[in-house]
Amino acid sequence: MANINAKFRFHGVASHAALAPERGRSALDGLLLMAHAVDMLREHVPPSTRIHYIFTKGGAAPNIVPSFAEGYFYARDADMKILDGVWERIVKCAQAGALG
Repeated sequence: MANINAKFRFHGVASHAALAPERGRSALDGLLLMAHAVDMLREHVPPSTRIHYIFTKGGAAPNIVPSFAEGYFYARDADMKILDGVWERIVKCAQAGALG
């Protein structure tokens, strides 16, 4: 099967989650939003397409808004043309996470 994969890295602003959460911009929230969008996308791709991911980095401690998060995503399909179209949509999910 054809395979496209990439690590998606989100950058934010760290802050203490109890003392000044309003000063932070959570990189992990962006990654979570991307992953949720990808999960919803799975319903709208051909049955032959497979999408997988893991979170490789998500922060240092629960009480710190993380400034960096990373996820490793890949998609597979027997038809490269279909896979290219699916991958474009996965990249848009990443853009949506970044905007969020």
